[in-house]
Amino acid sequence: MIDETLLADRIAAIDADRVEEEWLLLRYGTTDSEEIETIEANELQSKHARENFELSVLRYGVDPTDDEAIDAFIRLNLARRDIALDHIVDSIDPDRLPHDLRHHYTLANRGDITAIALVYPTAQAALEAFQAHNLVFLFDGGIGRYIGEEPIENLRFGDFDETNTEALTDEEVFSYFITLYNERYPYREALEPSMTLEEAELDASYFQFDYRTLASSDRTARLANILFSELSAEPGSRYTNEPRRVHLTDARLSRYRVLYFVVDQETLTPFEDLDEEAYDALVKEFAESRYNAAVEVEAMIRYRHEHGLVLHDDFLHRSYSEIVNHLTNGQADVYAPFEPKDGYHIASLGDNTIGTDVHYDYMLERIGAQVVVEMAKEAWLHQSDYFKLLYGEPRDVRLNDHPDIVRLFGDLDQLRDEQGDDFDYFIAKEFGRVSDIDLLLYVLLWDVANHTIPDYLDIARALEFAEERRDEYFRLYVEHLLIYVDFEDDFSPDDYDRFLEGLSPESREAHEALVADFVDEIMSLHDEGIRFDLIARSYLDASHDDATWGRFKQAGLILRHENLTRNNPMRSEDIRFYVDPFRDRLRAIYAAYTSDYEDQEILLDPFLEEEGAVSTRFGQHIILTRRPTDDFTPPSARFEADDDYLEGWVNDDDLPTADQLTLWLDYQFTTIFLGEDADFDIPEALDDALAFYFDAYLGRVFPSLQHDMDPFNRRLTIERFWADDVQFLDQNTALQYWLTVLHNHHNALLD
Repeated sequence: MIDETLLADRIAAIDADRVEEEWLLLRYGTTDSEEIETIEANELQSKHARENFELSVLRYGVDPTDDEAIDAFIRLNLARRDIALDHIVDSIDPDRLPHDLRHHYTLANRGDITAIALVYPTAQAALEAFQAHNLVFLFDGGIGRYIGEEPIENLRFGDFDETNTEALTDEEVFSYFITLYNERYPYREALEPSMTLEEAELDASYFQFDYRTLASSDRTARLANILFSELSAEPGSRYTNEPRRVHLTDARLSRYRVLYFVVDQETLTPFEDLDEEAYDALVKEFAESRYNAAVEVEAMIRYRHEHGLVLHDDFLHRSYSEIVNHLTNGQADVYAPFEPKDGYHIASLGDNTIGTDVHYDYMLERIGAQVVVEMAKEAWLHQSDYFKLLYGEPRDVRLNDHPDIVRLFGDLDQLRDEQGDDFDYFIAKEFGRVSDIDLLLYVLLWDVANHTIPDYLDIARALEFAEERRDEYFRLYVEHLLIYVDFEDDFSPDDYDRFLEGLSPESREAHEALVADFVDEIMSLHDEGIRFDLIARSYLDASHDDATWGRFKQAGLILRHENLTRNNPMRSEDIRFYVDPFRDRLRAIYAAYTSDYEDQEILLDPFLEEEGAVSTRFGQHIILTRRPTDDFTPPSARFEADDDYLEGWVNDDDLPTADQLTLWLDYQFTTIFLGEDADFDIPEALDDALAFYFDAYLGRVFPSLQHDMDPFNRRLTIERFWADDVQFLDQNTALQYWLTVLHNHHNALLD
């Protein structure tokens, strides 16, 4: 509230493009239009992005359906960030700033490099490619050419010396790089073999390397280090003299090896020659590199102090001082001073004074929905019959002699003795409570809330949820082979849909025919009993002229094996996070197990021959599944009549009944919430089945049943208040108004 006033001019000056960019980051986590299109094209990803966005802004008291509120929220955050960036620059010793800027400039700005890159799937593949031309790694600080008579593959590293190997010049190494490049990438436009280093023109994107792009990704940071640190730092070194391992967190890709030959590097403007505009941009970039949330908080603390913030509320002052002390290591000069006033004043900034009424109105506007819901819940629970059933009369706990209430008063007295004069501050800080009675009611209402659960569970909706659980049931072990392309050489699958769209009709037809042949080869090997992981290894180790795999490798096709369920079968909760085509095929395969392939334990995608491999934005997937020995089908709630059990357990259907759910809830309520022994038993198998069908639903409606003081689902709470026209003993007019606002807002979100 203070910052909105303090930064009003800065907020108004924020550029609309910056707001739009920040909005995209908040909504999608990226500003890349193609990534956003991909997210929006996936129903589940789009839904998650929307929900995360709504929760993010609601957490800060901003209505996600109010564009003006979101715009104001983003502008305030950007203005605070600008203050933090100014603080970073101002905090640097002026005499040291040029040195720090120079260091940052030389580290972050390396100049684009033009280079030939050779990427091999394994070190052995790189060795075989070089040995085919009698080339020797790490000879005399560079690359050598073997001229001896013994076959090169029979020699070891220490066998190469000046008697059988000659060092190559840069021009000769460059010539060999061209030859190796043309062999490694036959699907790209070939380089002219006679091209010399002096006349080399390499314009394609895969010859151009930008330091910032490479260094910004964990996947390619190692490449940035090789190209821009190792090669550039060594005078006269234009190429890697051995294949370098690409260190990736993904174990499937960690075996890749790369070699580079640097053809050209952009000449950077010396730091001393930067013009004023470039220098100012560098200062901003340097500050941004040091920015973090803690710096922003500290910067705003100092900025408020500089502009005369004074606090009048003791609790606010103590809390604020603790934050200042933590962030500034006890620098009292930036503490906001404390000047006690009457209880209606909170803070002052210059001529502006914030009173409790203004602050309350602001809080209702910003987080009124959240505050009102909590106040309304507690008010209703205290006024409900559940409170009377548990603790009797009177409702005034100061006059009630129930043993639990008497015990809690004793605990409060002990807490007051421990905290002394800090008691009120302690309970406000730790529990958000303003008095001992307020805190006692807060504790009592946990139990009151739990006792409302059986009466307000929507049985019909719970049974619908059980039916959804059955219909969505899925349980299979899954592995697959992924056929993909990586023409961008970034060690991850290119966007396959975009790749196909970029092909001409003739090229696409040829590519799809080649992939179909590839799939046929894989199916043949599978029919021979060869495991998927061994098929992938065979392809990885094969040469480009291999009789079986050569033509696919020459076309740039890569094959990866992934076991998606090493220890536990995949469930319906797991597959919902996969892209639509892959998820749909998995469901179709599961259905096939229960119909045409009931006797199969292992099943290669039965739709493969007729419909082809599953095509997604990652590539083409060949799926192999295995039936689990346990829980392949949903558990059944069937139960025959038995004298030892209640008649309500009886059920002729696999889906649970309302009677079963009611009995099960009674049992859970008695044993968990009341802590008593139930006077009836649950059949063990039926207990497992009902837990499967209803645990997840109860988790959605009543989060953390045993430990959460707020077991009500917000929606049910709002609807409960609205439908019953609850009247509150205190602040009824204000609470009813905000319940209406909250109810309408919730329905707008649902629509």
